[in-house]
Amino acid sequence: MSHQTHHMPKQLAAVDPIVVALRSEVEPIVSDGTRFRFGICIIEALTNLVTHAAVDTSETAIEIRMNLKNGYVKIEIFDPLGAAPFDPCSAAKNLSEIDGMAEGGRGIGLIMECSDAAQYGPSGDRNSLKLEFWDADDAASPQSENGAET
Repeated sequence: MSHQTHHMPKQLAAVDPIVVALRSEVEPIVSDGTRFRFGICIIEALTNLVTHAAVDTSETAIEIRMNLKNGYVKIEIFDPLGAAPFDPCSAAKNLSEIDGMAEGGRGIGLIMECSDAAQYGPSGDRNSLKLEFWDADDAASPQSENGAET
């Protein structure tokens, strides 16, 4: 399994370049469909974190850790130091309940719908959002590993 760590400034202008970099890392690992779902979730998660995580300074970096193996990606996105906890998993709305004309409100629902597993909670001195993606027909999914989290 391959492990990568990235740091992104808490700035909207930094979201697109890091998403491009992360997608290029998972390109040889997962199928086009899984990579597409991964991209949607990462854009939404990072944009929401930059936009809504209240911290004392915008200089605080967002840490991103990825574990990759054939057909499987686990990504952990850490809240910036000092950010108040916010569990996006508990705030997700069913996409069918969102006003079609509303400008926002779909991001968390998209994350929950497009990821294969999502979990938010304490991780060391911060909170993090853990997302998992696997190719549906690949034996690398976590279920094939005796239920153990990777």
